[in-house]
Amino acid sequence: MKSTTVNTAVAGFHAAYWGAAATVAAQARHAAPGNPLAAFLGRPGAALADMAVEVAGADTVAHIGPATPPFLLVHGSADRLISPSQALRLHTALRGAGVSSTRYVVRGAAHGDMPLLGPAAGQVWTSTEVLELVVGFLHEHPSTQATARCRDPLPVTDVATPLTGRKSTHPR
Repeated sequence: MKSTTVNTAVAGFHAAYWGAAATVAAQARHAAPGNPLAAFLGRPGAALADMAVEVAGADTVAHIGPATPPFLLVHGSADRLISPSQALRLHTALRGAGVSSTRYVVRGAAHGDMPLLGPAAGQVWTSTEVLELVVGFLHEHPSTQATARCRDPLPVTDVATPLTGRKSTHPR
């Protein structure tokens, strides 16, 4: 029987907390009955305000624990659907729990949901630079056994690059 343990997580333009949106317009869309988030959470036709239990259960931060794997978070600075602060919130919570987390903010990139926003939305997310970040991260974290040996947290490192403008990392 194969293990269902997740050894590494890669999240792009991820909503860590579904109760917040990037802009006032997005907040209004999310609050309206029948919004796509309500459907995704299993209650099509509902308003998020009426779904406190479901929204809280979808909060990624609430699920961080001892078995949480290393995370790579990438988010666009120009994302108007999900605020880049969502990735920062998750990154901060992961680091606070002692979980390895690396965060990139891709300067000028919007939300990358191609089925929702069209092919142009995904161009930066399928670029060689971004895909090399993902592949490199996966090579650095092939399993939780490899990262579990280094238990003392290291200080956060900030590295400016043309791609991201900011990289924050906190190894386990």
